[in-house]
Amino acid sequence: MTDHCQRALLALVLLLVFTGCARILERVDTNYNRSVNFSDLETYNWSALHGTDETDEGDLALIRRHVDTDLQAKGLRQVEATPDFQVVVYLRKAPQVETQEVHGSRAADSRFSPSSKEYEGGSVSWSYEEGTMVVAFVRPQTNHMVWRGAFKTNLNEATTPEERRAVIDRAVKKIMQKFPPS
Repeated sequence: MTDHCQRALLALVLLLVFTGCARILERVDTNYNRSVNFSDLETYNWSALHGTDETDEGDLALIRRHVDTDLQAKGLRQVEATPDFQVVVYLRKAPQVETQEVHGSRAADSRFSPSSKEYEGGSVSWSYEEGTMVVAFVRPQTNHMVWRGAFKTNLNEATTPEERRAVIDRAVKKIMQKFPPS
């Protein structure tokens, strides 16, 4: 195999590794109180939207609109007095470092093999900002969780307002697809 082909192959492998990891970073998980009969839930109200210091008020309003639209499409009504549950949304950001093992090829980039053209293997690391959106439903009387959905993703890809809105749209949609639990 020629040097050019080996470099192209390593570049392709690294591209697949990095894009594969980015997809893994976008995930949803849920949890709920198994003693709750979700068909009995008819009403809700908002308790809080907790963003980070940098969270745009427009982004919080968009999240609220999406959650309202989804709950109402599922037959729930928003009420001021004595709701069956309250909606709480939390947004968090945290720096993360990802490491991937790469073995047996030539380095396509001197950063991965500063001392020689041959690359025997080792770790490649990169950092990113992980964003988490949690949508939780709690009983107002007891403050106990009824249901919770969390969406995590790489925020480095959402740098423009349009990209942030696309992430919010996707996050709320994926979270709310899981409610009510089946």
